Amino acid sequence: MAQYSATGIQDLAVNQNVLFDDVYPCNKGYVIHQPGSGVFTLRGATNQSCAKYKVTFNGNITTTGAAAQLMLALTLNGETLFNAVGMAFPAATDNYFNVSFSDVISIPCGCCFSLAVKNIGTTELALSNANLIIERVC
Repeated sequence: MAQYSATGIQDLAVNQNVLFDDVYPCNKGYVIHQPGSGVFTLRGATNQSCAKYKVTFNGNITTTGAAAQLMLALTLNGETLFNAVGMAFPAATDNYFNVSFSDVISIPCGCCFSLAVKNIGTTELALSNANLIIERVC
């Protein structure tokens, strides 16, 4: 299991990734991450047909301006995973909503995929206390 967090408040423009620091990084080389970056590399290092990872995100979001629908999602190789989306509709700044989502991702043997948490909404948002857990499940 690897854990990454971002405890400070981040203002995320549309299509911007959440930036994470290492808390308990993967020490087996399955998950590669540069502290302060928003992109993770998941490796399909396995003797089976694919490696599986359970990815869980949790964080608090609010608007940076007028009321708007806010959306964060997991992306894999730059594509949004629409089954792993968190949404909120705060009426004003400092009205934080907790969003959480998870997904199981399969990486074919010998391949590497990039993973990120991205603002997929139509407006800037503020994020605090972000936490990402990546578990190799097989």
